Amino acid sequence: MDSFTRANALNPEDPMPDLLMSRTYATLGEYGKAMQYANSAVTDDPADTNLRGNLGVMLYYNAYWDEAVEELSFVVKGGLSKEGAQLEPIELTPNFPRIAEYYYTYGFALSRTNQCGEALQIAQLIISRVPADEFSIEKANEIITRCQENLTQPQGTPPASPTAGFGPAAEATPTP
Repeated sequence: MDSFTRANALNPEDPMPDLLMSRTYATLGEYGKAMQYANSAVTDDPADTNLRGNLGVMLYYNAYWDEAVEELSFVVKGGLSKEGAQLEPIELTPNFPRIAEYYYTYGFALSRTNQCGEALQIAQLIISRVPADEFSIEKANEIITRCQENLTQPQGTPPASPTAGFGPAAEATPTP
């Protein structure tokens, strides 16, 4: 972290130290800090779709599901950001697990916001495009299961933790 902090101080407009700090804090389960650094990275380079994907994952971990959908949709569909940056979609292909993470997190965020029609399309896309990636296939199947549960869950029932299925369970609450 010290090296990333020094790199950021030497070149504050470089988004890479912020991205790496974001991923490191997420690995440590410090999702609030991870989200702050992910947001800083996007501020440094608002036209980088990969940075938007990382921010979307961190928003998801912090239970900002609508915002996660917005950021992660740039990875899948591309589009024009609020800042006016044109973002190109990133194709889901084998051998790029980070991109698969963006796709399945997008599917989970869609399912959390009751957009299961699109979430199921994302799950099927994952299954068809990265069939050898067992972890991503497992996540795609979890999206399908979550959408099925949405159909049977009583209205007003709070969803499970946003980190369910991502590793150690931690109850996430929105952070400022």
